[in-house]
Amino acid sequence: MAAERPGWTGPILAFALGVGAFHLLPEPLPWAWLLAVAVLLVLMGWAGWRGHWWDRTGGARALGAAFCILGGLVWAQFHGCLTLCHPFPEEYTRADLVIEGQVASLPADSGSATRFLFRVESARHGETDIGFAGLARLSWYQDAPALSVGERWRLAARLKPPHGLANPGGFDYERWLFDQGVTATGTVRPGGRSTCLDLGPGRYWLDRLRERLRDHIAERLAGSPANGLVQALSLGERSAIPPDQWEVLTRTGTNHLVAISGLHVGLVAAFAFFVARRLWTSMPRLALALAAPRAATIAAFGAALGYSALAGFSVSTQRSLIMLAVLLGALYWGRTPRPFAALTLALGLVLVLDPQAVLSYGFWLSFGAVAALLYTLGSRPLVWAGARGAEDETVPGDAWSKAGSRAWTRWVAPQWAVGLGLLPAVLLLFGRASLIAPAVNLVAVPLFTILLPTLLVALLLSLIPGLGPPLAWAGQVLAWCLQGLDVLAGLPWAAVTVGERPAWVWAAAFGGVALLLAPRGLPGRHLGLVGLLPLALVRPPMPAAGDAWFTLLDVGQGLAAVVRTHRHTLVYDTGPGFASGFETGSAVVLPFLQQEGVGRIDTLVLSHADK
Repeated sequence: MAAERPGWTGPILAFALGVGAFHLLPEPLPWAWLLAVAVLLVLMGWAGWRGHWWDRTGGARALGAAFCILGGLVWAQFHGCLTLCHPFPEEYTRADLVIEGQVASLPADSGSATRFLFRVESARHGETDIGFAGLARLSWYQDAPALSVGERWRLAARLKPPHGLANPGGFDYERWLFDQGVTATGTVRPGGRSTCLDLGPGRYWLDRLRERLRDHIAERLAGSPANGLVQALSLGERSAIPPDQWEVLTRTGTNHLVAISGLHVGLVAAFAFFVARRLWTSMPRLALALAAPRAATIAAFGAALGYSALAGFSVSTQRSLIMLAVLLGALYWGRTPRPFAALTLALGLVLVLDPQAVLSYGFWLSFGAVAALLYTLGSRPLVWAGARGAEDETVPGDAWSKAGSRAWTRWVAPQWAVGLGLLPAVLLLFGRASLIAPAVNLVAVPLFTILLPTLLVALLLSLIPGLGPPLAWAGQVLAWCLQGLDVLAGLPWAAVTVGERPAWVWAAAFGGVALLLAPRGLPGRHLGLVGLLPLALVRPPMPAAGDAWFTLLDVGQGLAAVVRTHRHTLVYDTGPGFASGFETGSAVVLPFLQQEGVGRIDTLVLSHADK
């Protein structure tokens, strides 16, 4: 029997609306204004209670929604104030400072520099304490020692407020820094004036363990092309994946398999659930003390919690763990919550823990994927779909049809729902999407279902002396998978790039997808294809005959400009390149041209041979 519809759905959605509204503001609201609005709402509530008018007009619900919206806005502003209200003093930008604090992330060595987060506890300019404390993202270019997370250092550094390149179609680095809670960026000064104060991990003991495991994997898989993938899948550490592998994963639509999210946490939990239930039912005394499904639920959550800790409790992992906790909690207590109500509850818990999650693309894609599955397949449990049907008696003539139906429900339908449901969102957020992703994931996801638990078991075994080969074997299988994906990524039609489109085009695309994925029985679902046509037919605006559009791009140091006429495109310089491998031609100029719908450059002018 289904549980009664919970009453938290409306308030949670109103709270989420308030959180989102804060992040659309150009600057935080004065706290006095928020206090005044709260007082006004309280007075309105008191007047409505005394006058009994809200029972007749529905004012109580409207007032409650207003309170929830205000609560979400206040909570998001308070959380954002932890970063925004204590900025780095601009007068000390690029000044020589002495800072003390802890290494707050796993250092990533790119060959030319070591990059890491540093929790600044004090900062001095000469004998003056500048009053800055917070999280800084540092780069150590020359004579960088072997750093470990948690170590305390006194560093000679130059800092500056967070800043990113501001260009159409480019990556919003400043927003990413804000989402990470970074309040300053900078470099460590060479010259040997930096001193290690404490080698212990302090409160970063978990990250120190992850660092040791990362180094262990790198040693065991030295020279293997799967080294970065193994680190990403087991520890959530993606810095070792080279750019060419990322391109292959992106073009084939399998990059979601590398970023630890709901699929990974769910697979680990499901594996632990089945193993624990089988073991528990084989021991009657334990089964009498605690029902096997409940014991398996506890084991599943424990495994998911451990895997999330291994992944460093990243934002995406936290979201996945919360959503899983909601579902496992319902299973433990024998409840059957409405699917969208459970999704809404998970949304509220995520935003309470981290209101800035709305700035992450992964936030929208993860909740969007679950919503697409629920919308398309209804309340049928996706993992268990078809399991009972396999036990039913069937006549020989129906065997193939039932098997095909189960295969569609378990594998094809979910991939179709997620692939098509997220297509407009992926194109809107990233400007390109993989066309072969649904077909590739039909094979990749089932294979990954086997590979991930196997990889984690192999990693644990490799910690025992003499049992390293299973990890190498798992790495070799991943290397073979990469080779296959590389072939598919080379197909010219593997991915599509979409430039700037008017708002109505995106609205039509989302509406078309909603119609195509509508439940069975709704007539005219195929007409949703009409909503997707503008994505292919509508082109970004271009100069009229006789006009010339000039765009000066922000590339930091240096210059990059684009001149467009009705028939030609000229690019003047592409900005600087750096020893780390970052260059603004690919990071700035190319995304801008793709957003503008430019597929061919007629003239490229390089003014001088510098960087």
